[in-house]
Amino acid sequence: INLGTKYLPSFVQLTELKLDIYKKQNNKNQLIKSLVDTWQKTPSKQIFIKWLIATSDDKNQLKQAKKITKNYLNTAEGCIALALAYKENGDYKKAEEFFTKALEYSQNQYIYSQLLICAQKQDSEQKVKEEWQNKAMNSHSYQWEQDDYSSAYKKWSEDYLGYTKVAGHIS
Repeated sequence: INLGTKYLPSFVQLTELKLDIYKKQNNKNQLIKSLVDTWQKTPSKQIFIKWLIATSDDKNQLKQAKKITKNYLNTAEGCIALALAYKENGDYKKAEEFFTKALEYSQNQYIYSQLLICAQKQDSEQKVKEEWQNKAMNSHSYQWEQDDYSSAYKKWSEDYLGYTKVAGHIS
């Protein structure tokens, strides 16, 4: 597993298998360390949410989240992650700030729905809530920035192995 995650860190399912092993072993420290390492290699909302859950009883969670995300705040994933940490810690104003910054890099249902939640929690004007709701309903779904490994594999297999999929058959 470690070798697989080293050479293909964006294969989140393999990382999740490793995390399940740490959970079954009740090895919380290794679980958290692995989540941080994975997020540092391939930032993803999915992994960061698991980190938030694993560190939910840590009083320094927000401070750690800032440290983990500081090099990624010029990406949608970094902004989303820090916004989720602020949201988890009840600071909806700061969460809204980082979700809004994430819009510079990606506009999608997930970010707009999170902005709607922040607006509701802050008791914003109805017009603001309706704007976020309309954008959430009419935007494309969330796609992880690194989530394109399947098309990269397809291209690789066509280029190097000569495999192409024609009408459901590999030739």
